[in-house]
Amino acid sequence: LVQAVLRPPPDEPGLCEWVVLDATPTALTVWAFCATDVHQERYMAVSMPALLHLDPQGRITAVQMPEPGRHYGPSIRRIFPTQTHQRILRFYTWLDVPGLKAHLRYRFAHPGTPPLVVQQRIQPGPTP
Repeated sequence: LVQAVLRPPPDEPGLCEWVVLDATPTALTVWAFCATDVHQERYMAVSMPALLHLDPQGRITAVQMPEPGRHYGPSIRRIFPTQTHQRILRFYTWLDVPGLKAHLRYRFAHPGTPPLVVQQRIQPGPTP
């Protein structure tokens, strides 16, 4: 996920936190927050929705993300399941970016710590 969303330089490892918005046997819709080491003075970070295509074993085979700029809204409607559109377009009302960033900071300081979604076994939330 980090390679698809953030594309960090080879010498800067990255990590992701994510919130599951929708899940089917062949796809997972998430809001991903990915960053290189947030303890560094300069780091890269991206926060955006992503559609993860899964193989029968649950491995990611492809990642789709919205297009930037004026194509953002139309690409949300084209790529993501209808039931997630409002939640994606109104992410600022529910997404806890400081909390995701804080957990990434902890994970960089404590390698091997799993993402929050794994620790809390978070299920897809209701669409407002």
